Amino acid sequence: MKSSDTGSLPAKRSDNSLLSSSPIYSILAIYMPLTVLAAFIYLLEALASAHLHSIYLITGGATGAIAASFYFDFMKDIKSSHKPANIRGGIIIIILVYILASLFFSEKHFTERFLPNYANIPASLCALYAWVYVIILKQLFYARKQFEAISEQYEGQTLKEKLFEDSALLQYTDENINKAQRSYFFQLGIIGILALSCVIFKITIPLPLYFLLVIILISGVCIHGLFAIIKWEQYYAGEGINLSGNDRIKRVLAIIVLSLSGFVIASLLASNNSIIPFSVIMAFFAWLFSLFRRTPMQAEQPEKIDPFINEGIPQGLPQFGEEPPSSPIWDLILKYGSLILKYGLIILVSVLFIKFMISPLLNRADVRNLPFFRRLILIIKEWYTSIVNVIFSFFTHLKKNKDMKLNRYNDEDINRTARNILNAYSAGKRRDVQKSVTLFARLIIWGANVRGTAWKPSHAPMEYCIYLSEASPVIVSSADNNLFIQKQNTGIIRCGELFEKALYSADILSNDEKKEFKNLIEEITSASNI
Repeated sequence: MKSSDTGSLPAKRSDNSLLSSSPIYSILAIYMPLTVLAAFIYLLEALASAHLHSIYLITGGATGAIAASFYFDFMKDIKSSHKPANIRGGIIIIILVYILASLFFSEKHFTERFLPNYANIPASLCALYAWVYVIILKQLFYARKQFEAISEQYEGQTLKEKLFEDSALLQYTDENINKAQRSYFFQLGIIGILALSCVIFKITIPLPLYFLLVIILISGVCIHGLFAIIKWEQYYAGEGINLSGNDRIKRVLAIIVLSLSGFVIASLLASNNSIIPFSVIMAFFAWLFSLFRRTPMQAEQPEKIDPFINEGIPQGLPQFGEEPPSSPIWDLILKYGSLILKYGLIILVSVLFIKFMISPLLNRADVRNLPFFRRLILIIKEWYTSIVNVIFSFFTHLKKNKDMKLNRYNDEDINRTARNILNAYSAGKRRDVQKSVTLFARLIIWGANVRGTAWKPSHAPMEYCIYLSEASPVIVSSADNNLFIQKQNTGIIRCGELFEKALYSADILSNDEKKEFKNLIEEITSASNI
C-alpha cells in the first residue's frame, strides 16, 4: 500500500461518504482536547486565584477543534500533501481567533483591543492546540474507518490477504493508537496533579469543575478501553478472525457500566474523615524532603577593584574604552541600509507567506467540483443523518428489534453487500458457482414442468431437492419404472448435496464432482414424463 507524500497517512480508498470517519469518532476527536483544555484552564484559575478569561480560551479551543474536524472532512479526498495545508489552516485559525478575541475583549478601548494582550494571545494558542490535536486524531480515526470497511467486507483467509496488501494501514494505526493513548493519558496525568495540588493546598474548586473532572475520569477509562478494543480487533483481523460490530458495542457498554459502577461505589464510600489523618501524610513528606536539604554555603565576596583612573592623558584624545567618532557618511549608510534591509526582509517574508497561503487556489485539480458552501451543507447533513442513525441503531439494539433495523437499509446497500460477498470468493470459485447455478436452474425448471414442484426463494438447495424427490408418482406400471424413479430421486438428492457444496464450501468442486453433477442433471432432465 502506498503512503501519501506526507508519510503519515496510508493511501486513501474511494469513499462516497463526505465524512472522513463516523460521527462518533469525530465527536470523540473534538471531545478529548476540549475537556482536557477546559479542566486545565479552570484548575489554573483556581491555583493562581486569578481571572484568566476562560470564556475566550475555551471558545478559541472549541473554534479550532470544530474547524479542524470540518477541514479534515473537506481534505480527505485530496491526493496532494496534507502537511502544508494543515499549516495553512492552523495559521488561518490563529489569525481568526486572534481577531475574534480582540473584537469581543471589552476591557480595553477599541483601538487597543487588537494589540497583543492576555486574552487574544492565549485564545490563539488554545485554538492552535485544539487544531493540531484534532487533526492527529482525525487522521487516526480515518485509518480506523478504512480498516472497518475491509473487516466488514471480508473474513477468513480473504481478510488476511486484504490486510496483507494494506499492511501499511495496520502498521500506521497500531503505531499511532499507542501514541494517542500515551499523549492523552499524559495530559490526564497533568490534570490529576493540578487537582491534587488544589486538594493539598486546600483550594476551593467550583462544583461544576468537580463534575467535569468526574466526567473526564470516567470517559478516560472508557477511551482507554476503546483503544484496547481497536488494537484487539486488529490483532484478530490479522489472523483472519472478524469480530462483529455488535460485540464491539457490547464491550464498550460493559466498560461504561463498570466505570459508572466504580464511580457510584466510590461516591458511597467517600466521607469527610480519612483513614489516615492528613497531618500525618504531610509530616511524612516534610521528613522525606528534609533528607535532601543541604546547608547553604556562604558565597565568597569578590575582591573590590579600584576603577582605573585616567591621569596624565591629554584632553581631546579618546579615553580608554571609548570608540573614535564615526564619519557622517558612514552614519547615513548604516541608517538607510538598515531600513532597506529590514523592510526588504518584511516584504520578502510577506510575499512568500501570501504565495504559500494561496497556493491551493492556483492549483485546483484535486478539488471537488462542488461549491464550497454546497459541500459544507452536505457534510453537515451527513453528520446529522449519521448521528440520528447511530442513536436509532443503539435503541434498536437494546430492544432487539431486528426487523426495524433491517428496514433502514435500502436496495443499494443490499446490492452492494451482495457484490461484496461475491467478491469475497476467488475467481475460480465464482466461475464454479456460476456454472453450478446454471445447471441447477435446469433441474428447477424440470421439476416445475414435470413434477409440479415450484422453487421458492426461501428454499435451500437440499430442502428443494427433498421436496422434488417426494413429489414422484406413487403408482407405477412396472418394477423397472419403480427402480428408475428411485434412482432418479437418489440422483436429485445427490444434486442438492453437490450444489450446496458449490455454494457454501470454501473450495471449488473437483473435476470428478463437476462431471458427476453435470451428468446427473442431464440424465434427470432428459426424462420428460414418468
